[in-house]
Amino acid sequence: MVSCVHDHGRWGPGDQLGAANQLTPESTLAALAMAKTGQILDLSFVIENGAPYMGPN
Repeated sequence: MVSCVHDHGRWGPGDQLGAANQLTPESTLAALAMAKTGQILDLSFVIENGAPYMGPN
């Protein structure tokens, strides 16, 4: 069995953002600086009725 590590207590009780607490104006600007082409990629995944089960990765 694989053990799963959770980080529920890292941000304190009642926190609603979780890891999104790390998204700061500085980190956003740093990410934008890495963009080279402006190409938009659709990363959505549609699951329809009757689709085969795909376990978590």
